[in-house]
Amino acid sequence: MLAAALELFERVGYGNVAMSKIAASAGVAAGTIYTYFRSKEELANALYRECKLALAGELLDVAPDDGGARAEFGRVWRSLVTFAAAQPAALSFLENHRHDVYLDDESKALSAAIDAGAADFVRRGQRSGEIRSGPPEALVALVFGSFVGLLRAGHEGRLPVDSALLTELESTVWGLLAPPGRPHVTPAGGGT
Repeated sequence: MLAAALELFERVGYGNVAMSKIAASAGVAAGTIYTYFRSKEELANALYRECKLALAGELLDVAPDDGGARAEFGRVWRSLVTFAAAQPAALSFLENHRHDVYLDDESKALSAAIDAGAADFVRRGQRSGEIRSGPPEALVALVFGSFVGLLRAGHEGRLPVDSALLTELESTVWGLLAPPGRPHVTPAGGGT
C-alpha cells in the first residue's frame, strides 16, 4: 500500500489522491486499506517515516573517521547520490511535497533528529576549523538545497543530471562549507 501511495502522490499529488485510489492501485479492497491506516494522513506519515528512515539509513552508514570533515562530507554526498539513484521517488516525496498539512509528532521528531545529526556534523567541522562559521542549520540547508535543486532541475529537464554529474559537483558544493580561502581538497577515493 505504501508503494502504491508513493507512486500516486508523486504522479498526481497528495491532495488529489483518495484512499480508494490508493487501495485500487495496491490491488486491495477499499475497506482493506482502513484495516492498516485509519486515514490518508496516517498512511502519509507511515510513508514519510519509511522514506525518511531509508534516507537516514543510507546516511548513517557514513561514520566519522579520522579523515576529517572533508572526507566525511564526500562520503555523505556519495550516499545521497546513491540514495537518489536507487530511490528517486522516495527522495522526491520527501523534498518536493508540503508535508506540514499532515505530519504527526512522531514524523516531526524523526525529521528533527536527522536534521540535528547533520547540524552536529557541521559543528564538529567548525570546531576543527574545516567548516566555515555560520549557523549549522543554514549551512546544512545550503548543501542539501543544492543537492535537491540539482535533482529538480534534472527532473524538469532543465539540466541533464546523473550520478556522474552529481559526483563531479561534490567539491563545488563542499565549497559552500569550506572556510574562505581554504582549498577544496578532494579526499582520496572521492569525487573530483
